[in-house]
Amino acid sequence: LTAYARVSYLREIYGDLPGAVQAMDMAVKAGFNGLEQTEWSRVALGHLYEVSGQLPQAEGYYKQALVMRPNYAYALAGLARVAMARHDYATAISNLKLARSIVRDYAFTDELVDVYRLSHQPEEADKMARESVDMLAEAAQQANDDEQLGHYTDRELAYAYLKTNELDKALEHAKIEYARRPDNIDVNETLAWVYYKRGDYAQAQKYMQVARRTNSQNPVLLCRAGLILSKTGHAAEGRALIEKAVKTAPYLNPEVTAEGKNLLATR
Repeated sequence: LTAYARVSYLREIYGDLPGAVQAMDMAVKAGFNGLEQTEWSRVALGHLYEVSGQLPQAEGYYKQALVMRPNYAYALAGLARVAMARHDYATAISNLKLARSIVRDYAFTDELVDVYRLSHQPEEADKMARESVDMLAEAAQQANDDEQLGHYTDRELAYAYLKTNELDKALEHAKIEYARRPDNIDVNETLAWVYYKRGDYAQAQKYMQVARRTNSQNPVLLCRAGLILSKTGHAAEGRALIEKAVKTAPYLNPEVTAEGKNLLATR
């Protein structure tokens, strides 16, 4: 099961989403229904459909995972994202709150920031953004104190600080993670996006080139890359990437999509 999941991940980052779906489907079929790792794979399969712009299929797998493993937090979060994509913010909020009550994972808190912002509840959004930072900062400190934990949260913390508009801290943590994993495409994407948010577009482009070297077709990555290209004298190429991202899955990252749509509107 883990071997199939690994193959799926590699296919995804190398731009082969149909191949990634196929491998993750095999991972699900190789597992026992209801076991945590099987349902994790089923949710991951749903997420691949989400990234591909196929919401009904994504929703189907999240619902299946909930039948096989009732109140499975990651399936609830998946259904919350589907609801958010359909502008059903009340359902998204209740599912994410339930997921948060079952598993302590900053990702649910972070997703609540987006839903509260989209549903015009800025105070709640700011509260959740601050809570995200606090959770991740605590985890980062624990990882620094005990290297055997093996999971660092500086990349996630960089994004969390962007949501609280603390750009210096965002850069600090993106650089810490970059020092650990300078070749990692996700880390390069994070650093590129932090530089973009700081208005340092040349640096942003430098790291984004590394982030895109595997030809990943993730719509959020493409939209970010397009925005950065648009600021570095490559307007046509940038616009094409943004159009592709917004057409495929505009719901994946509301903030990035909004920036992309704003740029497309200024013809």
